[in-house]
Order: sequence, then structure tokens, then C-alpha cells
Amino acid sequence: MPLFGRVRVGVMGQAMKVLSFPKPISFIGADSALSLCREIAATGAERVLVITDSALFKLGVVNPLIETLKEAGVEVELFSDIEPDPDYEFILKGVAQLKACKADAV
Repeated sequence: MPLFGRVRVGVMGQAMKVLSFPKPISFIGADSALSLCREIAATGAERVLVITDSALFKLGVVNPLIETLKEAGVEVELFSDIEPDPDYEFILKGVAQLKACKADAV
């Protein structure tokens, strides 16, 4: 390995000892989505953009998630117009809604 590469690896190794990085959390099993909602609320998020497709919304699959967030005092904005293989313009529509609602989490 060239000298620059060895120095870079050494510096990064030392930086990892000093800097703190968040540890990822996994949610697995029954009601894991509800646990995720409670964890989002616990972070202090005030507004959340929930993204789903219209079929899941119409079937009520996301309702328990929305209710869990609302019970925790989190405002919920819904983007349920998801379609398969969205084009660039569609993605911009979602980004515009994200900016408009000023969500803390998605």
C-alpha cells in the first residue's frame, strides 16, 4: 500500500477512537413498525412524512403507525401517491412535499 494510503488508514483509525458515531438500531418481528414509530417520537421529531402507496393507505395498513406517532405528539404528513418505478418528476413531487411540510423524519 502506498505511503499516503497507510497514513490515511492510520488517521481514520485514530479518528474512530475519538469521534462518536450513532449505532444503527434494528427493528425485527411483530409490531416492529410500531416500535420504530415510538423510537422516532423519542428522538424529539415533531413532524414526520409517512411515505406509502395508495393501496396500503386505503387498506388501513399504515393507520396504526400514524396513530402511534400522533399519540406521541408527532404531526404526521402523508405522501401516499407512490407508484411503481417513479420517474424523476414524480420524485421531485415527493421532495417538494417533504420541503413544504418541513419534516424532521421520513
